[in-house]
Amino acid sequence: MDTIRISKISPKLTYICSPGNHSISQSTFGNPCQPMEGGFDSGWVFVPEGNTESPEWNLTITDDTKRKYDVIALKLILTPSPALWFYCKQLAPAPHCLVGMVG
Repeated sequence: MDTIRISKISPKLTYICSPGNHSISQSTFGNPCQPMEGGFDSGWVFVPEGNTESPEWNLTITDDTKRKYDVIALKLILTPSPALWFYCKQLAPAPHCLVGMVG
């Protein structure tokens, strides 16, 4: 199961990927399992079975007025908003969003 860790010190969410092929894609409250137009998307994050290191995808929320996305570091900096919705867009073997990979 993938893990989400929230820092109490800084406004950072860390998504720790479990084996499989996953994404971290922004959605909305009204459509939590659909991509938000203009939202962030990690792309596919593949983790082979038996992998001893799980990649992490960090989401840092700041009051910066610019959106920055660093593909190599997998970090996204956003302006703050009342709520931030995201999900895994993987559809096989069952839609991951519908089985709980949504937040």
